[in-house]
Amino acid sequence: MAMDKYKDLVQQYYKIKIGDKSTQAKYVRARSIYYYLCERFTRASLREIGESVNRDRTTVLHAQKERQNMLKYDKQYKQEFDEILYMLTNKNHKIDMGLDELVIKYNQLLIENVQLKMQINQAKFGKSIV
Repeated sequence: MAMDKYKDLVQQYYKIKIGDKSTQAKYVRARSIYYYLCERFTRASLREIGESVNRDRTTVLHAQKERQNMLKYDKQYKQEFDEILYMLTNKNHKIDMGLDELVIKYNQLLIENVQLKMQINQAKFGKSIV
């Protein structure tokens, strides 16, 4: 299961077990990044993601809401986040994706592309043109 691969990657990076009941900052950052990877690259529900690290869906939901602020204002989190995403693309840390995961990623990129085009058009013309 892909979630296990993401969990292993994050745990190796931080040298911790993200399912442990700790509120130390490095555990919070690690779980937040793990949640992001699962949300982004799997079809797992928030409940499944949370349960995989002994949390509930509301904890995952809270992490979603906090992620942008953390990326913007917490330099250490931003650096760790970027390093882990880089590790996913690095040959030495490659994670195999199944066809379903590739299709999901492709569709997400298509959606992002359309959203960016809409933002550009809105900036140029003051309205959304697709």
